[in-house]
Amino acid sequence: MTVRAVWNPIMLSLVFDGAGGVSGGLARVTLSVQHGTTPAAPLFTREGYNFIGWDKSFNNLTESTTVTARWTIQTRTVTFDGAGGLSLGGLPVVPVTVNYGSNARAPQFTRAGYEFNGWDKPFNTVIENFTVTARWTYKQPAIGVEVHQDTPASGSKTLKVANLIDGLDYAFQWQKLSGGAWQNIPGANSGYLVIGSNEDSTHYRVIISVIEPDSGTRYEYTTDSNSLTVPGSGGSSGVGGAGGGSNGSVGNSGGSGAGASGAGGANSNLTPSQRSALGLFLIIAIPVLLLIIIFVALGVNKARRRREREEQLYYSNYRWKQ
Repeated sequence: MTVRAVWNPIMLSLVFDGAGGVSGGLARVTLSVQHGTTPAAPLFTREGYNFIGWDKSFNNLTESTTVTARWTIQTRTVTFDGAGGLSLGGLPVVPVTVNYGSNARAPQFTRAGYEFNGWDKPFNTVIENFTVTARWTYKQPAIGVEVHQDTPASGSKTLKVANLIDGLDYAFQWQKLSGGAWQNIPGANSGYLVIGSNEDSTHYRVIISVIEPDSGTRYEYTTDSNSLTVPGSGGSSGVGGAGGGSNGSVGNSGGSGAGASGAGGANSNLTPSQRSALGLFLIIAIPVLLLIIIFVALGVNKARRRREREEQLYYSNYRWKQ
């Protein structure tokens, strides 16, 4: 009689640990595997991560073991739109790469004439690509008027509006105080105005209007009548501050301020006729003074030479008598 041996295969336990991932809703999957065989691994997924394999091999398995999934984190892009502002690097839009589920760090933006007022949406725990847009509050700096002295020969001055914001479309209307009332100066609709030499004591002002592009709101600013008095010639530049500005649509008051115009030099209180007389006097007096100096110098030199000749004659006579 012949008997034959009966063998049962050795079964091993192989545990797949998702390490944060899941397979069929399970974080760990256990397989019963025959000794010496290589099983097919279950499919694991993990939100925001890419699967890159297992931490050890399980080919031709000879013992029970646990293998753990390995993952690399994905990245997302948050695009920061300055909405008219610029980053410190001068860029209007800055994309920022962030790990999945992390917080993005916003770059710093600035915008002339505006105050930063946050972003339009949060960017914490980022799980998708999206764009956030800067929010700004319009804040016009104090508008002033600079007084620039032109060439002395012309005696004119140029009034120039200062502290305007680049990129905004301003409208100007210069006015002159005449008979106690402000009158528009025809054609004076630019950011500067040239004043003649005979108008030193005349007061001027400028009405400035601008439409803020973000909201479409119209703002108007007027320099105070006392903040801009044209100084006399020879003085330093003055700056007149902006007067009360108003929001024509919603009635918000604008920035107010008043700055005295720059004081003139030593002759700033002279009238044009007095300055002309002074100039004519100097033109005549300076050459005359130079001629006097020359004549005096020639006379001194002539007297010195006469004295030298007399001394030479005296000593010659003295030696002859000896």
